[in-house]
This record gives sequence, structure tokens and C-alpha cells, in this order.
Amino acid sequence: MHGVFMDDKELIGMFLRREEAAVAEAERTYGELCHWVAMNVLRDEEYARECVNDALLKAWEAIPREKPENLGGYLVVLTRNTALNRYEEIHALKRSGAYSDRPVHEIHNLASRVGLPEDELMYKELKRSVNEFLRALPPDKRRIFVSRVFLLMRESEISEAYGIKTSTVRSTLLRIRKKLRIYLRNEGYDV
Repeated sequence: MHGVFMDDKELIGMFLRREEAAVAEAERTYGELCHWVAMNVLRDEEYARECVNDALLKAWEAIPREKPENLGGYLVVLTRNTALNRYEEIHALKRSGAYSDRPVHEIHNLASRVGLPEDELMYKELKRSVNEFLRALPPDKRRIFVSRVFLLMRESEISEAYGIKTSTVRSTLLRIRKKLRIYLRNEGYDV
């Protein structure tokens, strides 16, 4: 352990005051988690490190305008989106023949765009709806869903982490996705 970590309120205050140490403190506090998320997407150490650095830079640029309630969650989403974009770039190169084959895995991207002004209102409403749906789920099902969709853990990793069968994880995810699709349609979204 690296000692005592700052809480989100202190860290966000540093970002708002434009203290350069905020990035280093955020990396010290949330860097490992963000790196783990990037590795789940990219499966490449160097790309994962770059994505974490890019996400921290994006946070530095965005936080005066945005004030996240949960800095860790905010950084994880920034890292995840950065990694997903990098994944797309890599595979666009792969399709063009300029990139060699790498192992790939299923990626679920559920309305994870951040910081696009033209989509901001729609994104906030969708986020509110998804959060409402997730709050209504039993905690064990919510953990499984969040682990898969937002942390991009493999079904086998979720199975191991929570001590349940992989088939149970798979069927739980299938049922939750189906319910979420119905819920979002009822909320007026075309999914």
C-alpha cells in the first residue's frame, strides 16, 4: 500500500484550484484501478499505461467545467472510454492490414460517451435511467452487471471473483440485458 490516499473531495478541490499535484495524487489513488480497466479492454501493458495517462489528462482538462461526485468512477469511465477508442483504432489498423492480430474479447459499450456537448443532455438522461435501473437490481446482480459492462471483466473472472458458476454469470447477464432493454424502451430510448 502506498500510504494514506486523499479522499475525492480533496482531490477534486486540487483539480478545481488547478494544482498540478492533483494528477499525480489521482494517479496514486486510482491509477491501479484505471490500469486494470484499460488492461481488460486492450490486453497490452503499454497501451493500458497510455490510456490511463490520457484519461488523467482528460480529467485535468474537464474538471473545472465538470465536478464529478465520484472521482474514482469518473476516472474509470474516462479510462474505459479511452481504452475502447484505442481498441477501435487498433482494430481499424488491423482491418487495413497495418496491424498484426492480437487477442480480442467481447466489449459491451453501453452509452459510455463522455464530454460531448451535443450529446450531454441525452447522455445525462440516459445515465439517470440506467442508474435508476441498476439501483432497482438486487446487489449481487448489480455487481455482476457492473463488473461485466463497466469494468469489462470476463465472465470467468466474475465467476471467480464472486464464487459462482460461469453459466450463472452468463444467464444473469442475459436476463439483466433483456430487462434493461425493455426498461430503456419504456423510458423512450430506441435500443
